[in-house]
Amino acid sequence: MDILNRETWEKYYESISQEYEYYYIQEQLIETVIRSLNNYVKGKKILELGCGKGLESIELAKKGAEVTVVEYSENAINAFKKRKGEININVIKNDISDVKFPENYFDLVFSSGVLEHFKNPDIIIKKQYEFLKNKGIIIVEVPNKCTLFTIFKKILMKLNKWPAGWETEYSPNELKNLLENNGFNIIDIIGRDFLVLRIFRKIKRKIGIKDKGEGVLYKWFRSKIQRNKIFLKYFFVVIAVVGEK
Repeated sequence: MDILNRETWEKYYESISQEYEYYYIQEQLIETVIRSLNNYVKGKKILELGCGKGLESIELAKKGAEVTVVEYSENAINAFKKRKGEININVIKNDISDVKFPENYFDLVFSSGVLEHFKNPDIIIKKQYEFLKNKGIIIVEVPNKCTLFTIFKKILMKLNKWPAGWETEYSPNELKNLLENNGFNIIDIIGRDFLVLRIFRKIKRKIGIKDKGEGVLYKWFRSKIQRNKIFLKYFFVVIAVVGEK
């Protein structure tokens, strides 16, 4: 098992706020899932690996998807169950490298902030390939390698102050190649969490201005740059790759 030890994850999910800060990543990920399913999620079998806060899965379940989530942390699962309330979502407590599902079962599998914690990511990608139906969709979000934020993160990791412990990062091409080498055809590569905006949001929080989420102007601006090769490689904290089985 490559992923962080249980104690690290439990401390991490005990410490983070219930009001999770990555509003923009949530909205964009949900957009990508819906678009990848041709704007129709009702009745679709969707799997999230390493659900953490689980906000995206809750929204997809509200839209009628048959959602299953897998999570390793007891604290994360307990918080997720409270958050989802009576919404019907299948919750499985397990390490995602050990979890088993029938082959050719899910229409879409996604993960956000998960793959970077595995030193042997091929094992995880191969499992997802097996779980997916023919023409099924995989969406993987990971930290982007070539940004200033990565330097900041590496410094904190060296000082043993990065809350998520060990993790790596990927360039857009590295993530694309990882999926292609495990049988997927690449449909899309997208930048998430624009670095300049992240800094601006941090400043707003420091001076007590509430973050209201992604506005119309930002959505327009983001749509213009999130697939541009230069912006994608250097100016987004997170990258997402969409593949098809």
